[in-house]
Amino acid sequence: MLRYCIYQNTRACGRRLAVPVLFIGLFCLGMLPSASVTAAEIRIPLRVPLALLREPLMELSAQTQEAPRELYRKGPCRYFQAGSPALEQRADGLHFVTHVAGRWAVEIAGRCIGPSAWSGTTDLELVPVVGEDARLRLRISRSTLRDDAGRNAPLLGFIVNLSKRFINTRIEAFSYDLTPPREEAMALLRDCVPPAILPAIGEALSSLHLGDAGLEPDTVTVPLILTIPDAWREPRAVPAVAPLDEAAIRSLEQSFEPLDAFLVFVVKRAGVELTDPELRERLFDILLASRYRLVDILSGEAEAVSGDPLRDLFIADWEDLRALITTAGQRGLIKGRLLEYALFINAGDVLLAIDREAPGVGMVITADGLRRLARTLQPGLTADPLKYDLEVDPELRRLFDFGPDAPPPPPSVPPPPASSLGDRLLARLFSPAHAKEAAVDPGAELGKRLDHWIPSSEQLTDYRDVVDSLLRLTADRQLQAGELKPAYAAIYRHLLPATALIESCWRQFVREGGKVTFLKSSAGSIGMMQINQFVWRGFYKMERLKWDVPYNVQAGAEILLRYLKVNAIPLAEKTGEPDHIPRATYCVYNAGPKAVRRFLDRKGSARARAVDERLWKLYQGIAAGGTVDLKQCAVVTTPG
Repeated sequence: MLRYCIYQNTRACGRRLAVPVLFIGLFCLGMLPSASVTAAEIRIPLRVPLALLREPLMELSAQTQEAPRELYRKGPCRYFQAGSPALEQRADGLHFVTHVAGRWAVEIAGRCIGPSAWSGTTDLELVPVVGEDARLRLRISRSTLRDDAGRNAPLLGFIVNLSKRFINTRIEAFSYDLTPPREEAMALLRDCVPPAILPAIGEALSSLHLGDAGLEPDTVTVPLILTIPDAWREPRAVPAVAPLDEAAIRSLEQSFEPLDAFLVFVVKRAGVELTDPELRERLFDILLASRYRLVDILSGEAEAVSGDPLRDLFIADWEDLRALITTAGQRGLIKGRLLEYALFINAGDVLLAIDREAPGVGMVITADGLRRLARTLQPGLTADPLKYDLEVDPELRRLFDFGPDAPPPPPSVPPPPASSLGDRLLARLFSPAHAKEAAVDPGAELGKRLDHWIPSSEQLTDYRDVVDSLLRLTADRQLQAGELKPAYAAIYRHLLPATALIESCWRQFVREGGKVTFLKSSAGSIGMMQINQFVWRGFYKMERLKWDVPYNVQAGAEILLRYLKVNAIPLAEKTGEPDHIPRATYCVYNAGPKAVRRFLDRKGSARARAVDERLWKLYQGIAAGGTVDLKQCAVVTTPG
């Protein structure tokens, strides 16, 4: 795999360390050649997280956090120790601070004659600089020595000299090479741009140089300066978006598959490191938010800002991922993978920076570009990181605490016919005991009754009773863990049938062209609970969602319970309104985690407000003991 690297190469440790590179973010840009002779200079920040610098600096200074390390000793009276190093960012700049202790005396007759032992702290103020060799270094602009009481130390020549010898010189020997090989840059670009455009890209790359290093919070920044034609600074006209017909929707669905596969790959890789429950839940929200945005586009609820929905979706996903990974790095949760994540973040940042600074370039998200970006997180990966299928992904379910997927119901096997009168008598005698031993799953039995059932007007009452039984049974099973307070459990029992009613009017099947088929929306939502196949890919079996009614209801019940616990109850505890629980839960079920407060937004869309009010009315009717009317898809309550 082509990969840009920055190598750490010092005399002190002889280590080779790959770090973020300059051009990988250009992996999927199509740049239009311009006849304009005028040019513009753009500055793209290349960021090196301080967390990525701390570990090699500790190693270079031969120190650890655990205990002081002896860096020099000659006999019992001459020694120098250092320990507890820290790289700190303060208002006045970057500092390397370490505790030091030492003595420089003469041994005479077994006694140390001369200065007594001294201990304190050395504080090195560092300035990041980039030399002509394009290496990032840390120059010491000031060195301060203080004793353990925090007082400026007197002139202790031996401490100063030993600090310079064993700490200062090593810190200043540290460097990062910020120049990627030009041949690799061009090879990377050839994967993503038409051959006719390569000369224009080559001309832009030939102007590339690095600016002066600076500091941002927790980051050293080095501007990548590029000269481009003025025409690339002008935004392109946004094409008019025509309403999507069925063929366009199918085509759009396919174009989103590589991006969703990319996101799943990143989420699963990051999920291994992010053991913090809060950050892992944020990771889950990022995945679902992306998929809900796709559903909004497919359903016509949202339009592409730039005329390119794939580009808009990638930008939104990237901003969410970047914020999460930055937070995780600051908390020290990805120490072992800082290098890969820094490379990953810089790649996407450079890409979006060029898109922002030079909108006329016209960023194009390609499968090859996404594949290359994904592999920065797992160097040497031979499998395709963009594999896309509709199978259940056990790793994805386990990562977000969904547990094993529900097993399919056992096949119905009729008993063999009795071969004789005696066999028939024995069968009659022992059949009750046999039936008791092989207890029938009531959910499976209800599923058999509902299989392919499209009720006629005369059957609606019987059909309603069967569905009601299935919904009650499913709610009971979901609540068996006993994790909810009784009041919350009651809300959930009422909310599950209300959700099924507003989603599908309690129907799984419809008739099309004289044949029975499963209920499906234009945005890909399936069955009685309208489980969206794009949002929940990898979590559930799509074929079972289509044809297995109990499985569809169970999936919706599982999702609804998760949203109630994770999203709705915390909101209600903040607002002090228990009635917010069912409303917030359904908002998330309908539009994703970011919609948890949608029902409180009086400035939201009229359609969303109408949906939320209808759910609330259905829920109140069921909670009041009303009867579901499937002719009107409503709840009828009896006064008093």
